[in-house]
Amino acid sequence: MDPLLAYPAWVRSTIPTGIGNDVLGAVPQHPFFLKAIDSLQSYNRNWFSPYITIMASTGPLYLSLIWRAYNLAKHPESDRIRLLGHDEYMTREWSFFSHHMGNSWHMWDAQAIFWLGSHWIALTVSGFVVAGAVFAILWWVYARMLSNNALTSGGKAQSTFHRPFTFWWRTSGRKDQYELVERHEV
Repeated sequence: MDPLLAYPAWVRSTIPTGIGNDVLGAVPQHPFFLKAIDSLQSYNRNWFSPYITIMASTGPLYLSLIWRAYNLAKHPESDRIRLLGHDEYMTREWSFFSHHMGNSWHMWDAQAIFWLGSHWIALTVSGFVVAGAVFAILWWVYARMLSNNALTSGGKAQSTFHRPFTFWWRTSGRKDQYELVERHEV
């Protein structure tokens, strides 16, 4: 790991969050790690889902948010953070580390989130179908209410199914409802 000593701080890049929290390194009192430590209390929230709570309070998502905020601020070259790529991290013979799946913090919700992520197309299509069906049913109920209103208002029955939004400019059959105003030529 001697080549990593040339950098004041280094973290591992991950997909999709930005940086991971499994391997971190820095010189003492590095500003990024001080910011990460100081921000722990403000990110300490319960998001109902254990997976999201861990990701956003101390996990990779948390560190990625802090890293993003840190990078937006101007820092001297001595405070920059080096990202270890996938090859440097674990896939090659010369990689610094090896990775062994643990995921001890993955519970029921993590499996549900991963299932949603792998079936997002079917879920999106299903969502549009359900929303369309609900809209069609509401439209049909609304049109039926208008046609029933026309039947009970004493006027002649008119089909309003094809024009359900025209009720606000139709009259109820009374001719004297609106007063005609004379026009004066100027």
